[in-house]
Amino acid sequence: MSELNSNFRRTAYYKRLFPYVSPNEYNFSDDCSNTDSFQYISIIDTLKAVLQNDDIRTQILNPETGTAGHLQSFRDGTIYKSHPIFSQTQYGIEIIVYSDEFEIVNPLGPHKKKHKIMAFYFTLGNFHSTFKSQKSSMFLLALCKSIHIQKYGFGPIATHVNEDMHVLENSGITVDGYPHEMRGSLAFIAGDNLNSHMIGGFNVCFSPNVLYPCRFCLTTNSELQETHTVDALSIRTRQSYDKRHSVTLIY
Repeated sequence: MSELNSNFRRTAYYKRLFPYVSPNEYNFSDDCSNTDSFQYISIIDTLKAVLQNDDIRTQILNPETGTAGHLQSFRDGTIYKSHPIFSQTQYGIEIIVYSDEFEIVNPLGPHKKKHKIMAFYFTLGNFHSTFKSQKSSMFLLALCKSIHIQKYGFGPIATHVNEDMHVLENSGITVDGYPHEMRGSLAFIAGDNLNSHMIGGFNVCFSPNVLYPCRFCLTTNSELQETHTVDALSIRTRQSYDKRHSVTLIY
């Protein structure tokens, strides 16, 4: 047990014997005096470690089969079937990115927003449906302060994601146990309503004072309070697309 009798030795032991991928720190700005930074974990390095797992290799090389006429997953849609990578590559790696925020201090205190963290995760759409919701199937991608996202936007983080996607789409990665170089791409970005609006550049406030809180239609806040069925909302959504030709909204 001498290798585990201190925090330093335990950390060194984990890095040596487990598939550990270290994070990299990047600054939001090129200004040397600016210390605002974020932690980023390479998607490529994570994939090289993850794809060596025997259970994951089995799932990727033996994908779930869909049922004709049914939309059971992203694979059954027209976007996947016409995608330049997924439609041409056997066992293409489907990257699904998810983002969310969390507080690391008392959420009711005076500093509730000062230390709020925005986290980015990713998983693989190749996993079988029974494994997709397990924590072991989700991998950390980036961590940063929410106030820095408000100040600098998603550009600095997206730059590194795009670099990894460029490698995955064009060169691919070589992993033992696979018949060829594994290529893939970003399938889609998932998120709750708040983060989806934030990433899309829409209004991130959903208070009653916001006239148009939905990013899909022109239904007003007051109309949402009076609409109780999906059919009624669908009608309003279709009507909103007709209005878009003559109405311009600023979110």
